[in-house]
Amino acid sequence: VIGYILAGVLLNPNLTHVIPESFIEHTAIVTNIALSFITFSVGGTLFFPEVRKLGKTILYITLCEAEFAFIIVALVFILLGPMILANSQSGAVSFFIPLSLLIASLASPTDPSATLAIEHQYRAKGEVTSTVMGVAAFDDILGIINYSLAVALSSFLILHQSLRIHAIVQPFFTIFGAVLLGCIFGIILNILTKVVKKETEGVLITLIISLLALCF
Repeated sequence: VIGYILAGVLLNPNLTHVIPESFIEHTAIVTNIALSFITFSVGGTLFFPEVRKLGKTILYITLCEAEFAFIIVALVFILLGPMILANSQSGAVSFFIPLSLLIASLASPTDPSATLAIEHQYRAKGEVTSTVMGVAAFDDILGIINYSLAVALSSFLILHQSLRIHAIVQPFFTIFGAVLLGCIFGIILNILTKVVKKETEGVLITLIISLLALCF
């Protein structure tokens, strides 16, 4: 995991110029499909019987971890913002609070790729692993909700726009739609693997890659 991080830092176009900046701009679809693989892999570690058994534990940890991170980061930035940006002419309500909310919303989710890499490296299994992977998956949902609410509140404080129900309800529809779409493609994958009974490993990989790209 440290190697991946160091490689990313050293290949930063603003640091070494080994990779041109245009490369990053034109490979966004590769990044998104890679995220599809990561989330698919995370979902593959969440067996329903274990999630059902550890459901309350995962729920409590997710709520506390995501929301306390959001609240603490927001409060710290609200308190320290005027000290760090002392020369700013903007007021707390129109600048520091919206900025703090937006930054705090980024503290809620957990990047599942590092967690997944460690799980694969040590071949970890058990209640702790299932709990950690469950939290890493579900706090991303809260991250989406927190970010959407932060954007709505920031628009209200900066632009004095009224709080619209659409801005609050939209993330829930997005999450529900994503779950529904994932379930549909999961059912299709199960059907295809049963129809193609003598599939080789290459055929299975092709099916998974195709369906993940199509789902994205």
